[in-house]
Amino acid sequence: MWGGTSPKSFDCSGLTRTVYFLNGILLPRNASDQIFTGKVVDINELKAGIASGNVTTYGELRPGDLLFFGRIRPDGKESITHVGLYIGEGRLIHSSHLVRINSLNPDEPDYYSGSTRLLHARRICSPDGEPYGLPEIKDSPYYFPLPEE
Repeated sequence: MWGGTSPKSFDCSGLTRTVYFLNGILLPRNASDQIFTGKVVDINELKAGIASGNVTTYGELRPGDLLFFGRIRPDGKESITHVGLYIGEGRLIHSSHLVRINSLNPDEPDYYSGSTRLLHARRICSPDGEPYGLPEIKDSPYYFPLPEE
């Protein structure tokens, strides 16, 4: 189930949304919408390393960055199909049938084979923890209704 956050159905975007929700930030429900949040993180060197089987750098990635995977359609447009959360040292936590931790490095035994489909990374918060253009739960009328006047 897309955007699933229940014990019966917990998918990739449900995991990233829940992690940020527990830290006071509201992410969109699906990976295809989450891709438009935060700020772009350059991962060109990492993608080249994954493609060549020789990862030497994780570049600008920081723990908490979202990693987006997918494919390029025949018409040239991207199709985002998966999202994970970078946790540092070349590893991500993601949900694909199970919540798991994998490596982006092909030399590691827990290498995520879907890494070859890595398309983008986005940083959701500034170094001081402020979200880039995303609502915080404390400011949401859905979670904290404004008092009637």
